[in-house]
Amino acid sequence: MRHTWPYESDHRFRPAVRHRPHDSVTRRHWLELGEDLALRAPVVVGLIARVAEGVGLLCDDVDAEQLGMPEPWVRDVRRRIRRRLRDLQ
Repeated sequence: MRHTWPYESDHRFRPAVRHRPHDSVTRRHWLELGEDLALRAPVVVGLIARVAEGVGLLCDDVDAEQLGMPEPWVRDVRRRIRRRLRDLQ
């Protein structure tokens, strides 16, 4: 999977589960990818849940000062991550 976000000002996400740039990949896209890979839906659902939980916890711990990034930039990153997590539900 390749992507460029959040580097520079390019907020498009270019995942392997889609054929064109898009800013959001939903649960359906991951389930379709799992199906293409012959993974059972419960396995993919479990993986989605584990990743979403871990990313959600990390998102809350993002600290602008530790990253050396401006607070508005970090707030934007948090907001986008949370939106993508909602897309996985």
